[in-house]
Amino acid sequence: MHRTRFLASLACCLALVAGSANAQLADTAHKRITYTRWVEAPEGGISNFDLYRIDSDARNRRLLMPSIVGFYRWQPQWSPSGTYVVFSQVRDSNFDTAVIRIVDLFGQNARQLTTGTGLFDWPSWSPDGKWIAYRSLTLAGSCITIVRPNGSDRRNVTCVSGVREMQARAAEWSSDSKRLYTAIGSNPLPEGFRFLQPVRIDVASGARTPLAPAMQVDGNQYSLIFSPDRKKGIVQNLGGVGGGALIWDFPSNTTGAFIDGYSAVWSPDGKSIAFARPVVSGLGTERDTHLPFTMNVDGTNVRPLLTTILTGLYYAPVDWSADGKRVLCNRQRYEQRSPGVFVPTLEMRVIEVETRAITNLGFGRADWGAWHRRH
Repeated sequence: MHRTRFLASLACCLALVAGSANAQLADTAHKRITYTRWVEAPEGGISNFDLYRIDSDARNRRLLMPSIVGFYRWQPQWSPSGTYVVFSQVRDSNFDTAVIRIVDLFGQNARQLTTGTGLFDWPSWSPDGKWIAYRSLTLAGSCITIVRPNGSDRRNVTCVSGVREMQARAAEWSSDSKRLYTAIGSNPLPEGFRFLQPVRIDVASGARTPLAPAMQVDGNQYSLIFSPDRKKGIVQNLGGVGGGALIWDFPSNTTGAFIDGYSAVWSPDGKSIAFARPVVSGLGTERDTHLPFTMNVDGTNVRPLLTTILTGLYYAPVDWSADGKRVLCNRQRYEQRSPGVFVPTLEMRVIEVETRAITNLGFGRADWGAWHRRH
């Protein structure tokens, strides 16, 4: 009798402890940021990219996967629960192939979700946590593929081929996890002109619905970032630090306010945009200064997030906190190691939009989707 009561009491206590731990994990998930760090090779260059997580207050930094030469892990995104990270991985420096893997927030339970040969990249987790979408470049063409987090039920949702391809960016999910949004790029003309067309994809049937006619852009590095309501998009060059960006209204097929900058990202409510632009230019890469700004979606209330000017300093916003009060930026500073030799140092900063307070997250690089959000 006493033994039975003791075991029952112990089971109850363990359940309470587990429940408390799970609740604590859920309560702190909104702080988590996942990112990559590069490792310099002794002979020069980059030997590998390592996968990390850290809290937005610069605490609880953790390496999530072993550091291995020749392994490049990038494009990480959190699961809706904030307990797993999905990412793309290149092995043995072969950048023509990549796989999709997941790992939990403690660096355990890692597993590969893709099989076969191809370039599998830009993963994104569905809001209900049941699917992971990613881009597949294989002999079948350029596809949006989905798979369960346990690696089962993998299938191509839709594919294009020939002069068309899915843009190099994670497809974005609808809030009910029934639709995906991306842009299809094409080069139909011999002169090499590039076109982008936003599409909505029905996950069950694979049917694609164009959201607007295709827009001509200036090169292959241009990409489309959807607004939270999927009615607009930011068209910008993701391969450089200039060129500006356009806000494209899909229903009217018109362009709104011009963003005099780059690395533009939507706030969670879709009312604001964070971006970077030069405040000192024309002096050379090692002496120019690029700072982060915010603006309303109609182009009004352009406001610098920082005002301190340092030579060779470049900020690039990459994500917002879920409450829209902070912006996550990559910060690159060119520093002189020897006469005439300048080397960039890449770090991360969290900036409070209202107060401009800065939290230094240290060495690393983040991408869109790095900051956990509850769906």
